[in-house]
Amino acid sequence: RKWLDVPFEKSMCAMFAYFLVRGDLFVYEDFVMPGDKPWPKALAGFELGQAIKRIRELQNFFEAYHPEKVKLLRRVEFVWFPELALPLNPEDGPESWEDTF
Repeated sequence: RKWLDVPFEKSMCAMFAYFLVRGDLFVYEDFVMPGDKPWPKALAGFELGQAIKRIRELQNFFEAYHPEKVKLLRRVEFVWFPELALPLNPEDGPESWEDTF
């Protein structure tokens, strides 16, 4: 298995709480879990926006090495933004429009 630089289980708990409160996972990049009700106190101060940003950047990595985590993300209607995804091998560099033809 490949190593993740995001605390995935904690992120999932925070995403589930956010989903229950807000009804979606369109989380702003600077969102930090509040400590007041209805938010869980155990997650107060967790930088959920940064965690989600990083998960979206790692979309190709998740799909290649952690399909079980992708299934969990789908359960909370996680939305990927493919334009934010980093290449699986950073040395390959980004694809250009020429690569599609």
